[in-house]
Amino acid sequence: MWHSVVTIALVFAPLPGAEPTHNLVVKPQAHRTLVNPPCSHCRDEAKRRAKQLRADDRVLCWIRGKYDGGAIPIRFFLNPYRVISDTYGLFVYDPDAGFARGFAPSLDFTFYGWRDGVVVMKHKDGTLYSCLTGIAFAGPRQGSRLTLLPTLVSDWGFWL
Repeated sequence: MWHSVVTIALVFAPLPGAEPTHNLVVKPQAHRTLVNPPCSHCRDEAKRRAKQLRADDRVLCWIRGKYDGGAIPIRFFLNPYRVISDTYGLFVYDPDAGFARGFAPSLDFTFYGWRDGVVVMKHKDGTLYSCLTGIAFAGPRQGSRLTLLPTLVSDWGFWL
């Protein structure tokens, strides 16, 4: 039995040096990228959108430095943009794949498309990154990984 399993695994292993094939859908026009938006810090958003935000609105939250973090209302920011390139962090949202997360701050990324059903962003140098893993899969920085920010998705009322 063990011999059969090993044989099957070897038959389906990629050839040395061969690139794995992936379904890359290039559609940078599908979602605009929001670059350095007005502050989404909790106190500022609470004041600015007091009549619009509901306690059950979903938000992407993070803890960072002297501001004690912030929360990005998904309905207002991440739904229409999917990628936010900001000095607080690089924030991504993929409702189809079911995640939102943050990476180290950068103003150098834009929405690019999808790869195997997961949102892809492009660095200004042409490197393509998975928004799920933060790993570069093509371009000058292929194989590098973005620094993750601790984030969680919560409700506005609870976070506030």
